Amino acid sequence: MARRFRDFGIAPWLVSACESLNLTTPTPIQQKAIPLILKGNDLIGTAPTGSGKTAAYCLPILHHLSADPYGVYCLVLVPARELAFQIADHFSALGAPMRAVVKVVVGGMDMLTQSTALANRPHVVVATPGRLADHLKNPEGSAKQVFKQLKVLVLDEADRLLAKCFEPDLSVILEAICPRSQGRQTLLFSATVTESIKQMRHLFSEDKMPLVNAHGADGADGEGDDDAAGEVPVKHLQQRYVFLPSTFSVRLAYLRHIVDEQLGAMEREGHPHGQGIVFVATCETCQLLTTTLEHLGVSVTALHSLQNQRRRVASLGKFRSGVSRILISTDVGSRGLDLPKVGFIVNFDLPHLTDAAATYLHRVGRTARAGRQGLAVSFVTERPRDVAAVHAIEAKIGKQLHAHETNEDEVLKGLGKVSKAVNKAQLLLSEVGFDQKVEERKKKRKRGEGQGQTANGDDADKARRFSVKFRSDDIDGGRWQRGRKRWLFFERHGNATRGYGTLQSESGIAKNKVIRFSWKWKEDWKNCIVFKGRHVEGKMWVESNQTGRIFRRMGDWTVTRKGEEEEVVTKGDDLIAKDNDLGFIVR
Repeated sequence: MARRFRDFGIAPWLVSACESLNLTTPTPIQQKAIPLILKGNDLIGTAPTGSGKTAAYCLPILHHLSADPYGVYCLVLVPARELAFQIADHFSALGAPMRAVVKVVVGGMDMLTQSTALANRPHVVVATPGRLADHLKNPEGSAKQVFKQLKVLVLDEADRLLAKCFEPDLSVILEAICPRSQGRQTLLFSATVTESIKQMRHLFSEDKMPLVNAHGADGADGEGDDDAAGEVPVKHLQQRYVFLPSTFSVRLAYLRHIVDEQLGAMEREGHPHGQGIVFVATCETCQLLTTTLEHLGVSVTALHSLQNQRRRVASLGKFRSGVSRILISTDVGSRGLDLPKVGFIVNFDLPHLTDAAATYLHRVGRTARAGRQGLAVSFVTERPRDVAAVHAIEAKIGKQLHAHETNEDEVLKGLGKVSKAVNKAQLLLSEVGFDQKVEERKKKRKRGEGQGQTANGDDADKARRFSVKFRSDDIDGGRWQRGRKRWLFFERHGNATRGYGTLQSESGIAKNKVIRFSWKWKEDWKNCIVFKGRHVEGKMWVESNQTGRIFRRMGDWTVTRKGEEEEVVTKGDDLIAKDNDLGFIVR
């Protein structure tokens, strides 16, 4: 078994890259998986969280890529945006000597920019299924051609990706990429092995899709035992619980006490920059906890799917850099993130889904990583679902959770202050419109039931598409019509709106010319596009490359939804285009 990375036979420059990143000794999962991947085998790799699964596939992929660099060589699918950026950083760091080009394709980012990046065929694409499926379904895009020569498909956090909510998007992706029959390698990695992973293994045939199990200390070679896979690394992790009332303020008072207790303990042990993560069930609870703890003077930041992508990246950046010592997160932060300073985890809300035990393992896996010590404290209330979750967790890890000792009198002394802070936080969130965001999300989920939305909403912000046509309106002397495939498409992702399509003029300066264009919403265009239920209204500009003229008249719009025509929303007015503030830009 290889004791050093050079023993695998990987390229010398890659060995040097590992040494520069202080990667000197392969972990068990790397010792088992790298030789098989180098041989071109498909496999399922399972190992404890923080055991180096990402490097286990990064290194052999970069080794083969360097021999014949082309794009797109590898596609990595992940269930969460934050994990996508982290994996891209791994590829970029290890692949820097060969100038590997890595692009991230996730929700919350500009689709046109991503389309351009895909068209340039980077070596490695790291994506969430929902956004990549959107690109592949775009009739005006070229994404389908990009993946025809794909050599490696990686499903990281495969247990989550193979859940039913991702099935529609995965089907679109698998239809578009190079099939296995043409030599594509398929790699699945996860800390836990679920029934869906076992079924895929049987579908591929167990000989062609071996299970590489690196759980346990000895790390025997060959295939692992399905039933033994997915154990939590209990050796360095203390797992405890606190039984307490379900009242929000009381739970928050206990949380404040434990946070102060653990941060103080880490400082006394010589870790003044130690950190902790608090996991909650909903975005609403996440933001309320964060705002309340800020009022109480705690250095804290939030991570949840109601934040836009820029805010999520900034929040995680604050936590990674140590500006914030506590991260309040929904399950968007429970998988794959490597945060080495995290010394403790608090489950403010226990997971209650059908895979509660697996979710628990991924949550507590954010601490006690790579041989470090860690503590996980779970709040258990009198609610039956909490008790059921604890039983499922104990059955999964094969041991009972121990009670975490707390000074109840000391906790309750601060209850009055905590209650006041909660009231202030609720008032502030109501004033800034956060409650309205929560209600909009709930309505959106109701509309999207049965359409493959994810449970945490991370990849569930599917585009709302509207077809808009002009109705015999003169624009600067040119009469525009809706002909065959002459449609304008608008997509909405959160507050961002985009469009694309073609127009053909019957007369005027652009007669008989088909103009292709794309459109992107800008923050300063307050009234450019407004969505009102099933209607869309707004203003537009068109710049023609053929003539250099700017058409500054908005046509009358007819909005269609699901094939049913609606009434005209608004009529056009003369507008003035300033500088480059153009709506429709002809390509």
